[in-house]
Amino acid sequence: MIKNDDFIKYIKRWLTSHYSEFNYKPYFVRDLKYRGLYILKFQGIPNVEIKVKADGTFDVLIILKFKNKIYFSNPLDLTTVIKKDKKGFYCDLCIKRVYFKNKTQIWEEHLKEWFIPWVKNNLKTENQLVLNIWDGCDEIVILPKNFKNLEENSGKHLLFSSLV
Repeated sequence: MIKNDDFIKYIKRWLTSHYSEFNYKPYFVRDLKYRGLYILKFQGIPNVEIKVKADGTFDVLIILKFKNKIYFSNPLDLTTVIKKDKKGFYCDLCIKRVYFKNKTQIWEEHLKEWFIPWVKNNLKTENQLVLNIWDGCDEIVILPKNFKNLEENSGKHLLFSSLV
């Protein structure tokens, strides 16, 4: 696929038309370090950002800092690699090949099917971001604020909690 700004323009228009569906309002910023990279953020949630590039990259990242270390998690990757054959356009990264009439239908499908439900289920005031560190491993999870049995249920030690 030729790298142009079609995907960026589409994401900006799509966010404007779906703005009311988000609890925390999204906004777009241009990454000044890397040309062609944009960052989608949510008001009031500094730890969650989405890397958006003209090539179809759409990576959701959670970033936490704890004891001068930075921890990353990629809970959702909606990157698209659009290809075209005789039947139409399709995403080459999807397991099941579904054909569409144009690229924007693929982007709409990915965002509607995966992104909006993920945001609604995870980025809400009842949840918290939790960094678990155990035996040299780490993970960032999103849990309800009233979840108190993390140590008992998983054997992991709750070291850091930041409210979403």
